[in-house]
Amino acid sequence: MNTEIIHEVCKQSVANSLPFPDVVKRLTEAGVESYYADLIQLQNTYYAPNGEVCLSRLETEPLGPVREQFDSAKVQEALKAIQRGIITYVEFLRWLVAAGSFAYTVHIRGRRALYLGRAGDFHVENFPPSD
Repeated sequence: MNTEIIHEVCKQSVANSLPFPDVVKRLTEAGVESYYADLIQLQNTYYAPNGEVCLSRLETEPLGPVREQFDSAKVQEALKAIQRGIITYVEFLRWLVAAGSFAYTVHIRGRRALYLGRAGDFHVENFPPSD
């Protein structure tokens, strides 16, 4: 895995200078198969098919307390807002926490993301079709 690219992608995401389709493209080029975003520890864990792992810190202020009840509709609202460019990536993360999501996983090969709630609730979002 190319850890330099991974750290740069993480940094650019927080700076809101890299849209999600480009994140996926660059991470794929870096050898990433999936990643786990921990919204409490503010850390992403990237996984390669060969078992390599890379940790990268999300350099942002704490996102706030994770809401106890998971609200899938609020997660979907956050997804629509970021896809339309209405909110930044860090705002998106705050919306997720306010919706009760403490983490999410992105499965590049499977082209989907899973948003996780505190009681085992989850929302699955398939990647939008590519242009």
